[in-house]
Amino acid sequence: MHTQDSGQESYRWEFSVGQGSAPSPEILQGVLAVFRDGFAREGWSEAGIAETIARSEVVGLLRNGENGIDGYAFYVSPEARLLGRELLWEDAICLKKKVHGRGLSGAAIRGALGIVGEDVGWIGGRTQNPIVMKRYGRFGLAYPLDNTYGEADGPAIADYVATNIEEVREVTFDPEHGICKNAYRGMTLGDHAWNPDGELESRLIAQGFDHGRGDALCVVVKLAVDTSRDNRR
Repeated sequence: MHTQDSGQESYRWEFSVGQGSAPSPEILQGVLAVFRDGFAREGWSEAGIAETIARSEVVGLLRNGENGIDGYAFYVSPEARLLGRELLWEDAICLKKKVHGRGLSGAAIRGALGIVGEDVGWIGGRTQNPIVMKRYGRFGLAYPLDNTYGEADGPAIADYVATNIEEVREVTFDPEHGICKNAYRGMTLGDHAWNPDGELESRLIAQGFDHGRGDALCVVVKLAVDTSRDNRR
C-alpha cells in the first residue's frame, strides 16, 4: 500500500498496486457513493466496480480525515508500448463535488506516476468534460489539444489506442479528431460545465463532437520531464 500527501491537510491518496485481493465492502460502497455524488446518476454496480478494480494496475482511493472515501482513480497500462514507452491510462476517476477545485485529481496522476516507474512516457484517458481534457494537457504535449492526431506522432497514437485501449476499441472512433462517438450512450456523464461558445468546445463541435449525444474525447499526452507541477481541477 502506498500513500501520497495530496497537499491538502485533510486528504490523502492511498494507492495499491496490481490485481490483489477482492475489494472490501467498505471500498465497494465508498466508490459507488463517490460515483453517484460526482456524476449525479446511477448506472454502476458494486459488481462492476469490483471488475474494474480487478483489471486495474494502480488503484487510488482519496481518503478524508475520517478515513472515508471521497474519490477514486483507477489506472491500467497495456502490455504493448507506445513508440517505445509505456502508457498509463486513466480508466476511471471521480471525486465528490465538495473536493473539486483543490488539485486532487492532478495529485492522483502524479501519485500513480510515482508508483509505476520511469518507463512511462505517456498518460491518457477518455472524457467528455472540458476541464478534464485541459487537465491532461497540463502534464505535457497533448493529442489532440496541442497537436492533432494527423501530425507528428498522432497517427501512431490513434492506431495504438484503437488497438490497445478497450474503451476506445469498443466504440466508433474517429482517428483524425480523437472523438469516441456515443461513448456514453446518448447522454452526458455528470453535470460538468459545457459552453458551446468556449474556445475548446467550439473547436470540438466543428470537428463533429456531439456532447449531448454522449461523445467523448480520447486525450493522450507525451509526458513532460517535470510532472510535479500544480495541475488543478
